Amino acid sequence: MSNEKPKRAFGVCMPYLTNGRLEGFLRIPIAMCMWYLFFRGAVAPFYNHADARRCPEGDCAASAASWGVLTWLRVYFSANGVFLVTLFIVENLRCLLFPGPIRLSLTDDYVSSNPPKVDKMEAFRYDTPFTTYEGIKVGFFVVTGIVFVRFFSALATIFLGLFCTSVAGRFDRYAHPWWFGFWSRMTKLLAIVSLSLLGIHSVQFYGKFASRTECKFLICNHSCVTELMLLYLMADLPAFVSRRENLQFAFIGSIVKCSESILVDRDAATSRAQTQQAIFDFARNVNGPQLMVFPEGTTCNQQTLFQFKKGVFAPGAPVQMVCFAFPYRHFNSAWTGREVGGNSFSDILLRLSCQFVNYAEARALPVYYPTAEEKQDPILYAAHCQRMMATVLHENVSDATYNDYKEASKLYAESKKRK
Repeated sequence: MSNEKPKRAFGVCMPYLTNGRLEGFLRIPIAMCMWYLFFRGAVAPFYNHADARRCPEGDCAASAASWGVLTWLRVYFSANGVFLVTLFIVENLRCLLFPGPIRLSLTDDYVSSNPPKVDKMEAFRYDTPFTTYEGIKVGFFVVTGIVFVRFFSALATIFLGLFCTSVAGRFDRYAHPWWFGFWSRMTKLLAIVSLSLLGIHSVQFYGKFASRTECKFLICNHSCVTELMLLYLMADLPAFVSRRENLQFAFIGSIVKCSESILVDRDAATSRAQTQQAIFDFARNVNGPQLMVFPEGTTCNQQTLFQFKKGVFAPGAPVQMVCFAFPYRHFNSAWTGREVGGNSFSDILLRLSCQFVNYAEARALPVYYPTAEEKQDPILYAAHCQRMMATVLHENVSDATYNDYKEASKLYAESKKRK
């Protein structure tokens, strides 16, 4: 394994459009210009000079009653813009002035570490129930309408991002690099906007991604949908494994084509064998894109990692582990499901939109080259990678799988009855 040490994050490190350092300095002055425009939109009707000349005492407050609906909407949405951009500026200034991880480990002792192994059911436990403080905060965002502005604006930018990604996939990325580069950057710009609307104003990133010639497989922990989106964008649109039925959704077909992703037909008896063969083909294809894989096969609770499936480790090829953490105090954004006391996807979207800030940090570890024993035993290889990632994430490890969800749901239902 490489002895390369991870780079220390320089403030805001979300390397979407440029390198992290330059973007960290650019995004604040750009945001300040946007703040000024929103502020002008919010206060301009109160200080309209033409109205002032018509008012005997120069006070136009009385004329507010005669404003039209469009004027009030302009003031309302501009005020929302001032509030949201203010949060963006404050959080980015914090990251520039006080860089450093909140949760991730940056040490190099993860290779030989042995994090605690816990019972399977610990992987399903959720630790931030809906408290009074959260209720007050959600009430504030709902009553003021900020949550709706955030949600629908984020939804619109996400769809625009999907459109740009699908356009990028109309031509081969390597044969037409300028076409792919332009549209992929547009996608990343829209991603910055959509994530900021959901309260993720910055991402502290450590390390660097390996090239496709050095490493074919990017493996990542999985707690919600956010890290999937972040990894896809930060690794420059790698391939992924997708169900064939997802092709019916808008833009997905072009995105799959753009990323040269693997399609799986779950109804076919040979689907698992075909997927495994496709992974072997990726390992041998030097000129193809990288493949991002979430070896847990489901979402964890940010406290305990699920057992890693052996599929991506079967070829015995090098992997790059990418660890995503979303530090929290009042709201853990893990998608564990209501059946075990956690959140559904709609709950996560609502509560993400009702936070002043949602933290995110990532560390791309140096490429890991398996030992001779691990090349022969993919289960051993997968378990070692699980331990290494758990160490960096400060999490436990377990043998839990998605198949244990039914038992966890049953135990949670019984615990509710006892209460």
